[in-house]
Amino acid sequence: MRLRISARVLVVLALACVSALIATAACSSSDDATFPSSGACTADLAGVEKIFAKSCATSQCHDSKNPAGGLDLQSPGVEGRLLALASAGCSEATVRVAPGDPDHSLLYLKVSSDTPACGGLRMPQGGKLSDAEIECIRGFIENLPAADAGVDASLEGGADAGPDAEADADTDASTCDGGQCSCATGQTFCGGTCVDTLSDNDNCGGCGLSCGAGKTCSAGVCACTGSQTECGGTCVDTQTDSANCGACGQACGTGMTCSAGSCACTGSQTACGGTCVDTQTDSANCGACGQACGTGKACTAGSCTCTGSQTECGGACVDTQTDSANCGGCGQACGTGKTCSGGSCVCAGSQTECGGACVDTQTDSANCGSCGNGCATGASCTGGSCQCPSGQTACNGACVNTQTDGTNCGSCGNTCATGASCSGGSCQCPSGQTACNGVCVDLGSDGANCGSCGNVCGSGKMCSAGACVVDCGSLATCGTSCVDLSSNAQNCGSCGNACPTGGSCVSSGCQCPSGSSNCSGTCTDITTSQNCGACGNVCSGGTSCQGGSCQCPSGQALCGGVCKSTQSDSQNCGGCGIVCGGGTSCQGGSCQCPVGQTLCGGVCKSTGSDSQNCGGCGIVCGGGTSCQGGSCQCPSGQTLCGGVCKSTGSDSQNCGGCGVVCGGGTSCQGGSCQCPSGQTLCGGVCKTTGTDPNNCGGCGNVCSGGTTCQSGSCQCPSGQTNCSGVCKTTSTDPNNCGSCGNVCMGGMTCQSSACACPSGQTNCAGVCKTTSTDPNNCGSCGNVCMGGKTCQSSSCTCPSGEMDCSGVCEDTQSDPNNCGGCGLVCGIGTDCSGGACVCSPASVSFAADVQPIFTAKCASAGCHASSSPQAGLVLASGSAYASIVNVNAAQCGGTRKRVLPGDPDNSYIIDKLLGSNLCGGAKMPASGTMDPGQIDTIAAWICAGAQNN
Repeated sequence: MRLRISARVLVVLALACVSALIATAACSSSDDATFPSSGACTADLAGVEKIFAKSCATSQCHDSKNPAGGLDLQSPGVEGRLLALASAGCSEATVRVAPGDPDHSLLYLKVSSDTPACGGLRMPQGGKLSDAEIECIRGFIENLPAADAGVDASLEGGADAGPDAEADADTDASTCDGGQCSCATGQTFCGGTCVDTLSDNDNCGGCGLSCGAGKTCSAGVCACTGSQTECGGTCVDTQTDSANCGACGQACGTGMTCSAGSCACTGSQTACGGTCVDTQTDSANCGACGQACGTGKACTAGSCTCTGSQTECGGACVDTQTDSANCGGCGQACGTGKTCSGGSCVCAGSQTECGGACVDTQTDSANCGSCGNGCATGASCTGGSCQCPSGQTACNGACVNTQTDGTNCGSCGNTCATGASCSGGSCQCPSGQTACNGVCVDLGSDGANCGSCGNVCGSGKMCSAGACVVDCGSLATCGTSCVDLSSNAQNCGSCGNACPTGGSCVSSGCQCPSGSSNCSGTCTDITTSQNCGACGNVCSGGTSCQGGSCQCPSGQALCGGVCKSTQSDSQNCGGCGIVCGGGTSCQGGSCQCPVGQTLCGGVCKSTGSDSQNCGGCGIVCGGGTSCQGGSCQCPSGQTLCGGVCKSTGSDSQNCGGCGVVCGGGTSCQGGSCQCPSGQTLCGGVCKTTGTDPNNCGGCGNVCSGGTTCQSGSCQCPSGQTNCSGVCKTTSTDPNNCGSCGNVCMGGMTCQSSACACPSGQTNCAGVCKTTSTDPNNCGSCGNVCMGGKTCQSSSCTCPSGEMDCSGVCEDTQSDPNNCGGCGLVCGIGTDCSGGACVCSPASVSFAADVQPIFTAKCASAGCHASSSPQAGLVLASGSAYASIVNVNAAQCGGTRKRVLPGDPDNSYIIDKLLGSNLCGGAKMPASGTMDPGQIDTIAAWICAGAQNN
């Protein structure tokens, strides 16, 4: 029992020490993804394992299936694959984890540097760890004791860190020098053992690089043995391997085997297209490769034959009893609609054979009701009877509409007269005609039916307007008279066409006498002024009719219908429509200007004073000049500059002379360029030196650092101070707080000209800390939370479900040293569950687990063998159970049982094995000590009831 307590206390003290050291290693509490609850790094290996599991133990990196570099960061026992193990490709001075020395630990170098030692890429490859995670790993390595160069089980807080841990350190071939394990020359420390990586199959070329099945390690490289060849990472014999026959990747086809490096078929099979087949039975290769049997055929003895009762017709197997194309025999095809039944062609269903074809006499219009009974044109067969479409009647073998059919109008056979049409079942002639003897005629003009049917006009007569009249022969009949249309003035050219009064009919046309014309039905003289040359053409505007046309008197011209004198009329000067404009008048038939003026552009101008025509047409006075005496001149006091009159005394573009330009904000005053009042000419530009930040107080004096120019000097804005040439707000600037150069540090901000921590934080040695949650400054500066505690509401407290036991947080529900409360230690062979000590859950067999311990440690001659056992206690096989269970210990005078089932604490044999609370005698076994794990096994068996199992 004391041995168990001692090991437990050592583990607790070690964890507390690591916790304190990591807390001072500046692990950030801001990485919520890694430390979601407490905000601080956990002290045990589990905290570091969480970082590995989240970021490194992934597929294609460091998982358990195919770990990169042979480093598995996923499976249990990570510490055994890290501590003091050499890494392939690195010097012996750089191992995976060197306890106490992160700078020589490849793990730390891989997660913290973009160019890690020994080559390779930074871990993890999917993205960098946070600064807090890297610092936690460094702190963990720094605070591992140098003595932990091996696999230290106590790092996980287990109870098995007993004396055997020291003994295990001597089982390998390494030596310890200055706290570091080293191997002999030519060997490497791998998994706690020194190995030769040039020949070790489990560590070939580097730790953890295992050679696969069939390979051996030679010169640090895994190679296949004997005559085998590596194909796809596996050693194979290419002489016999069907997947790699003769060479890697050359696979034999289905049914083939590999012999002497060549693929071959077995038995009587033949290779066809890379597959072994039996050409005697294979339908795709019947008799030879590629000879396929047709549909319905099978391959028998290498020949394609039809199966069952089928017959070969045209190369295909058919059933002549049912095949419509070969009914009763090959080539005997059934007609349309027929099927083959029993080798005969028959009509299907309710159809009937008519003329060699299958038809439905209920619907077939050619065989309606019976064969040969054809329906009339347009009729259809329904239910075995012919029916015309709605509205039609069968007449003489065709369906017709008796309402519109001219040959069957109203009824069959009723034919309408020629020219008539059938409408509504009755015959009707076109408008104006009448049916006479089967023909539509015009009674108004038909001589055979004049006025009525059958009224024939006699010889010498014709039918006109339904009456028979005299026939005039070559003359025209006008009314009841025969007339000559070529000369009759009342019927000239046609009946009723009368010639005008005074005219005559000549060659069927009316003519007036020479010199006259038909004016409103009367031949009229067209040489008068009222009808001059034509009817109604009246001479006006001073004209008279001369020779059939209206003319003006001599010396005049007809202009706009009025006679005008073109020699003096200014609107018709020299001709009609020629208007004298622009101040001209018509003189002798031409437009002329008054004396002293010139015609310029159609207008009379005075060239002596007109500025647009000065001295001549088109000479324009521009640029402010005016025309004086026929020449362009500037006003008094101005000068002509570039064609424009300028006042050189005030014009900034021509100051004092043409082309002299005032620039930079100057203006022309009295013929010279000057700046406005209050400004100075700086570099050719007028500047206000009282406010210009680039010319403050004088030309070229520039204000900088946030200063502005005020009254000719550079000054900072109100509330700011000039610090080394830059304006700073010393009331809030953290780099110039209260005065120039006073820098706020440690997370402080500048508030009202003084450095102060943000609300809720405290100044701890110049750094702002949240003392309500900071585990290194909890409640006050420097107060560090230890023993697994976290800082909550300014006090160090244990996580929920744990209790503070002597400064260390313990889970009293499961801790056997604090079970149900601090210091309540469970006895040997028991565990803590739900805050109570219970027997260990493992099943222990007396015969398989306990008796072998007694046999090996105690049942020897001179101790507790069958002959002469000390104190009468026999622990040899077959006698031990009866000697100890519920048997009083001789040394204790009958007050104690050697084994009390269910109670290892009051079983005297446990005290004897531990060497404590003895009634007499010495500790068992007499020589050496029993392994604590073996004592635990015996105690667990007692606790479980000490069954003889």
